[in-house]
Amino acid sequence: CAALLVGKAALLRPGEVGAPKGRAFVPMIGLHWGRECVQWFTAAELGWRCPAVYLMVVPIKNQGKVAVRWAVPIPALHPEGVTDDPLCPYSALARLYARDAAHLSEGVRAQTAIFRHPDGRVWHTDDVNGAVKDAARAIGLDPDEFGGVSLRISGATELRSKHGRAGQHIIQSYGRWLSKDIGFIYARVTAHEQLEAAASAMEQGADASVHHPEVEALVGIAQPAVRY
Repeated sequence: CAALLVGKAALLRPGEVGAPKGRAFVPMIGLHWGRECVQWFTAAELGWRCPAVYLMVVPIKNQGKVAVRWAVPIPALHPEGVTDDPLCPYSALARLYARDAAHLSEGVRAQTAIFRHPDGRVWHTDDVNGAVKDAARAIGLDPDEFGGVSLRISGATELRSKHGRAGQHIIQSYGRWLSKDIGFIYARVTAHEQLEAAASAMEQGADASVHHPEVEALVGIAQPAVRY
């Protein structure tokens, strides 16, 4: 499912893929094929190993206000760009674009939702939630424990696991959060992170305490270790 793959890569909220349930698609804030929404780049243009497409997304909670779009990169997983890899969101988007470019003019594409059902209906919140549940069910997980927000949690968790606190600005940008901390609220601490930290503390803790004294102790502002 292209919408699910793009959601996983970009930390999209369910309604940002198409339209919030019960509302009509609005090109000013929705995702369509116009340049203000979708921009394709070659590997040479990016100076990177693979091509990529940037989605310009309006956060769903910003609807009714100024429609400021945030740039969300969707890189190809392979240097050749479009492949048959079912986990490559770049390839999925490219196939969707080819589908519409074959029979819709440029002007019409700029007013037409990217993510639609075969009968033309625009994807909405329940569709994305359903796709996530179907994916969970397919790999033997309880679908009742997953939904659209799982995409944001998994994406933020993966970025935190790979980049730590240094990646906070990346998570904030991908998730289009105004707060610097909200993305790390979505991110979950992995067992790998905890075990690596615990092992490091056990292996190096004693040595570090001898060779790397605490700053607070050096300048005389450390709290006492014992309370009376």
